[in-house]
Amino acid sequence: ANGDPTVPIVFTDAELNNLAPSPHVINISTIISPTACQLVVNVNLNFTVNPLPVAPTSNGNVIACSDVVGATAISVTAPGAGFAIDWYANASGGAALFAGNNSFTPGAAGTYHAEMRNTATGCVSSSRVAVTLTSDARPSDPTVG
Repeated sequence: ANGDPTVPIVFTDAELNNLAPSPHVINISTIISPTACQLVVNVNLNFTVNPLPVAPTSNGNVIACSDVVGATAISVTAPGAGFAIDWYANASGGAALFAGNNSFTPGAAGTYHAEMRNTATGCVSSSRVAVTLTSDARPSDPTVG
């Protein structure tokens, strides 16, 4: 990395996204020090590019009466063994509001976003699925008359 053997070699997501999900090998043949000394090392570095999980599937948007919307859950299809669902306020970025479950009770109406995560590799889906919880006003009590 720029001639300094103490600096780790770093690959960006864009570079790794161009590689097929599978084991790969990079051969480091020469290291040049900051003072232009050359060291021939000829070392293979083995690494694996893991596939990204698919985005979860929504179980549908939910409409709840305004007096119970805070206790109403939204959900996506259960991800299966080795995967977890994390919930976010945004379609990308941000901190998880709730992690590790396909069902989420957000406490308020709004649109929430679910992301699939591989629990072994930490790889996450490239997109999130939106699920909306809508508050519907409870109708007025009928009057007798």
